[in-house]
Amino acid sequence: MVKLIIDETKCNGCGDCVKVCKSRSLEIRDGVCVATKPDECKLCMLCKVTCPYGAIEIEV
Repeated sequence: MVKLIIDETKCNGCGDCVKVCKSRSLEIRDGVCVATKPDECKLCMLCKVTCPYGAIEIEV
């Protein structure tokens, strides 16, 4: 199972990760990124490399 870890102290809610997520696994809620469908993550890592704040980690 994929584990998307979002550091809320680093995330500013810019939404860049949501825009590039091919599986639509992420959403912005209350100003921060939330993994709403981690089971559908395709492990493309686009969210992680796109985040300008280094707020996303992915564990497999």
